[in-house]
Amino acid sequence: MLGIRNISSETLKEYLSLFIKNKEIEIYSVATGANWLNINTDLLKNYIVPVPPIDEQKIMVKKVYQLMNKCQLIEQEVEKNEQYTNQLIQAVLKEAFSSEKEEVNDSKNVEV
Repeated sequence: MLGIRNISSETLKEYLSLFIKNKEIEIYSVATGANWLNINTDLLKNYIVPVPPIDEQKIMVKKVYQLMNKCQLIEQEVEKNEQYTNQLIQAVLKEAFSSEKEEVNDSKNVEV
């Protein structure tokens, strides 16, 4: 029984962590302080947090992590494509300038 409780509380922690991260801007909007934001229990005690059944929490947490993994893969692809783009630009510039040099050299070697 203790193991099930730990799994449930761990899932609840993950669910709440993801929920709060999702609501971060909204929560910060009620914070006070100029340099250091103060979020205290008085500000949050009336904040409603929906807590679905544990099975639904598990599904939601799993889905969020799957989507986050997909986002990471997409970010890696974008970075890789940016690298390829930069390499392509460098190759095109190198060829353009080397062709330009050849044209200048050819025009200097023209006999009149």
